[in-house]
Amino acid sequence: MSKLRNQSPILAACVLGALSQGIAQRSISPPHPFNVKDDFAITQFGDVYRSPREDLVFSPSGRWCVAHTVSTSLERGEIRDSLLFYEVPEVGRWLENPAVPSELRPAWTVDETSKTAFADAPLISQIRWLRDDKGIAFLVRTGADETRLSLALIGKRQVTRLSPEFRQMLSFSVQDEAHYVFTVPSAVSRRSLQQDIAAPFRVGTGESFSSLMFPGQASANIQRAELWSVNGSRPAIVKDGTTGSPVVLYEDGTRELTLSPNGKAVVTLRPISNVPLEWENLYPPPFPNDTYRVRPGPQDLSAPFGWSYLSEYVAIDLRSSTVTSLVQAPAALRAGWQESVALPSWSDDSESVLLPGTFLSHEETTAGQPCIVVARMQHHTSECVRPLHGELAKGAAPGYERIDRVSFASGHSDQIVTGSADHEHGGERQTRYARIAQGHWMIAPAIASEDDERMRLPNLTIRGDIWTPPVLVAKDPKNGRTRTVLDPNPLLRSVALGSPELYRWTGGQDRAWQGKHRVRRRIAWVGSTHCN
Repeated sequence: MSKLRNQSPILAACVLGALSQGIAQRSISPPHPFNVKDDFAITQFGDVYRSPREDLVFSPSGRWCVAHTVSTSLERGEIRDSLLFYEVPEVGRWLENPAVPSELRPAWTVDETSKTAFADAPLISQIRWLRDDKGIAFLVRTGADETRLSLALIGKRQVTRLSPEFRQMLSFSVQDEAHYVFTVPSAVSRRSLQQDIAAPFRVGTGESFSSLMFPGQASANIQRAELWSVNGSRPAIVKDGTTGSPVVLYEDGTRELTLSPNGKAVVTLRPISNVPLEWENLYPPPFPNDTYRVRPGPQDLSAPFGWSYLSEYVAIDLRSSTVTSLVQAPAALRAGWQESVALPSWSDDSESVLLPGTFLSHEETTAGQPCIVVARMQHHTSECVRPLHGELAKGAAPGYERIDRVSFASGHSDQIVTGSADHEHGGERQTRYARIAQGHWMIAPAIASEDDERMRLPNLTIRGDIWTPPVLVAKDPKNGRTRTVLDPNPLLRSVALGSPELYRWTGGQDRAWQGKHRVRRRIAWVGSTHCN
């Protein structure tokens, strides 16, 4: 009896070991093939079909970061978007202490869900930080063609609806809860298009293929917009002080809408009613066969869509309704120069505005080459900071670098910073320019205090490729150590994924080819124009 009693701990240990081994074997299921249910369960970062993707959005100071995730639920039948707020210095402290949990909890999470919005895009778009880092503004899809403007303030942990009860909002620019501007589809254009759709026949000359084939969808996505402003009171439509008519904007104008820090003026792109004939030779595209080019002649400003319209940068005084052309020349993007996709940016004193890509009407720049331009509001002058480079037939011109962000250096109107995606190391690659004399600009070293502070912050990036699912990763700039901040798809660890490889084929004369994307290299695309 005593012998059995002495062996009981050993027997118990064996039994427990066998039980735990069995439980472990049952819990670790073998990988299964990827199926439709797995596809629905995947969480993605940002909008995979749009640029910018808005997967990670950093505050102006770089001390806050919002990670945008998108998912669906078959059980609940809903779409879910989440905005995860991370304080970057806190990420740095977590990165230096491996004893803390493997994944870092965000400082705050904002969730938006819907069971009625179409599942063809994320619910949240146009994520914009306030200048003081206190929060973000964003649009939320609440239905098929319904959107609302929301403001999320970090300090209050509160989300507030700013937009009035409009069915659809196209864009916005916010300074605070009481000072903002926004655009909505033109009610006149919507009614006119709906009448055309209901007519027994319709002339299709000059219209797009999609608007003719899917007229209902076209009427729900009109891009001819009206501009509205809020200045501590009720929303009011913005009118042109010269004509008394509402200011008309199209896709480019709504996208580049930027309110001044003092809330008194807004910069945007206004479509040109009649493009001068001489502009075709003055401002040629870098690639002769480019779809986007200067096309002289009238542009129909009553049309519901104007995605290819040539525009110019204007400043609109929201008090006097005065509309002022800033450079008297076309913006670069629709003229075929696509190096810069940034938005305009104001100086802290609201006296200067940075235009991300436009030609200049005077002769101080290289003929036919657009620039990043600083426009001085008070003196009505403009200066070229950096010429833009174009995409050519066999690749980009020397010096080409896609510019995603432009801004004035904090507290300076004579220094600017450009930001470009660093595809090799992740994060953003910044270049600083300084004004030296008589309106000339040159690359300048970063300000030591600002540079040192940013260099101490960890680098947050979305890391993933065709072989590995995307995860949010933090990298210590001092020692290169990395940790995964967020893995939104742990379920993929139990999925048997294939091994993708580059496609290889044999062309004419038995030449071997291998598919591979080359950065800044044009890709020939051939599409079928008929169905079998």
